[in-house]
Amino acid sequence: MPETSTLTALAERLKQRNEEELKQIERIEKDALERLSRSLRKSIEAELNTLQEDTKKAKNIIIKQLKETIREVKEEREEIEEEVKSLRTSKLMRVIWPVIVGLLISMAAAGGLWATLKFMDWQIERKITRIEELNMQLKEAEEKIDKTPPWVTFDQHADGTKYLIMPVGWELVGNYTAKNGAAAYKMVRR
Repeated sequence: MPETSTLTALAERLKQRNEEELKQIERIEKDALERLSRSLRKSIEAELNTLQEDTKKAKNIIIKQLKETIREVKEEREEIEEEVKSLRTSKLMRVIWPVIVGLLISMAAAGGLWATLKFMDWQIERKITRIEELNMQLKEAEEKIDKTPPWVTFDQHADGTKYLIMPVGWELVGNYTAKNGAAAYKMVRR
């Protein structure tokens, strides 16, 4: 049995040695991974810094180019505006000015015509109203005439004077005032 105990002891030592070597390998791998991680972080940070710097430079270049383009566009716009102003004042105004004057004269004439037509319309409406009033008075007079006794008649002389013709044997007496303020006479037999 001494051989078995030696073998067991050897196996035990071998096992311990393997474990120690595994631990040492793990430590070495861990150290290597940590160094690699630090190295990668430094590389990434360096790349990120480079990328940020390049982005800032590109941004500044683009901004500078945009400002220059804007300045050029403004200058061209000002030149175009000046050309438009000169065209407006010279050629365009030569054509438009007579048109504007003609339009103003036409508007004045139309305004005068409108005012005249409005005045005439007012006059016509006033006359129509007067005719309607006279028609109403005429109608009232006709109704009164229709209500007068058949033996009372009216006549008009050639000079326009109107006469009331009384039946034979009757006459008008007195001078009375009716309720409406009109003159009234009493008819009596002679």
